[in-house]
This record gives sequence, C-alpha cells and structure tokens, in this order.
Amino acid sequence: MPFIASSTRPDGQLAKKRAKDNGLARLQRSKALSLLHLLG
Repeated sequence: MPFIASSTRPDGQLAKKRAKDNGLARLQRSKALSLLHLLG
C-alpha cells in the first residue's frame, strides 16, 4: 500500500506526510514518556 501511494503521489506530498507522521510519533512518544515519568 505505501508503495502504491508513493508511486501515485508527488515527492513533496510524500515528504510532507512522512514529516507529519514522524511528528505525530514523536508527540506520542514524548507523551508516553511524560506519563511514565509521572507514574514512576
């Protein structure tokens, strides 16, 4: 599926989506870390 998306989507859009996904993952990770910090 990602392969199809990358072949049909312009590079700029793909890079933007990847950056957004990375940002979301980083946000979730930091949220989880802060939660662990509160619990620990």
